[in-house]
Amino acid sequence: MLFNQLDILNQKLLSVWSLPQRIALLDQEMQAAQFSPFRHLLQEKLRACTEMEKWLLGQLIVIGQARGLEELGLVSLQRLCSQLKPVDQFYREIGGIIGYQIEVLRRLNQTPGTSFQGSTFYSPCFYDISHSGIEVEDAVECGLKALPYTAEFYPLGGAADRLHLVDRLTGGDLPAAKMQFAGRSLFEGLIRDVQAREFLYEQKYGKKIVMPIGIMTSAEKDNHKFILEMCESNKWFGRPQDTFRLFCQPLVPAVDERGDWIWAGEGKLFLKPGGHGALWKMARDEGIFSWLHDQKIQQVMVRQGNNPRAGVDSGLLAFLGLGVKHNMSFGFVSC
Repeated sequence: MLFNQLDILNQKLLSVWSLPQRIALLDQEMQAAQFSPFRHLLQEKLRACTEMEKWLLGQLIVIGQARGLEELGLVSLQRLCSQLKPVDQFYREIGGIIGYQIEVLRRLNQTPGTSFQGSTFYSPCFYDISHSGIEVEDAVECGLKALPYTAEFYPLGGAADRLHLVDRLTGGDLPAAKMQFAGRSLFEGLIRDVQAREFLYEQKYGKKIVMPIGIMTSAEKDNHKFILEMCESNKWFGRPQDTFRLFCQPLVPAVDERGDWIWAGEGKLFLKPGGHGALWKMARDEGIFSWLHDQKIQQVMVRQGNNPRAGVDSGLLAFLGLGVKHNMSFGFVSC
């Protein structure tokens, strides 16, 4: 289906909330000539599927990514639907699987240098916190005072394929969070950093604090399982277990340069984590923001696990302090 046709269909589907009505709209599209190879599939196999499975497979057909679907048995189709459902759910606000494919095609065909969705980007204001001085010292003080109202987020669900990190005993892939640096894992280094700031606060103000921590994991390379095991084996690093929230980002279909989906085998999609941007939506969907709001948390600092240098000296406290002092909505630090 052409991009413009797909976009029009998506707008129609977004205006309808009833699943049977959405399936009926898809059925109308799938009766078109270009979908004739799938008529046997529609008439025979889809009849045995649930409404949700019909919806998921129907979307795959209309976006033109159903190669080989007619050859799969019912069990294989249902297994494929278990991969598709989290993708459809995560992107539901923009149209699910169809909306995801529209965005893929839009970005692939976007002319370099053009603005995105009519937006204009400006250079952010810059503060140099690499050198000590009155302004930096004041920012550190503001950051330290803000710690009781601050949480930390760790987006640790990335594939980290470029590291080629493997278990020496089993040969299996490992997530970046398990990479050893200075005698401990990158994940443990993040926890030690936050504990150091909590200790500094207690020494200065005589009050013990424990900052909430949200961790975005993924199913990639058993990432979620490994991180949970690290927390449990370290007895949650001496912190109350209820001060942690782990939430799993969805894996999304990988595409080639034309926007076609890549398959890992018969009826099995090649999926990868969808990027750190998923953090904000997953935190909302999983109730993490409500959890923080109940604790009177006013700001969140996001830490990447693969940058241990960011925790050295006063950088993070100065960064946090500048954001609080100037009541900023968003900012980032580079080092």
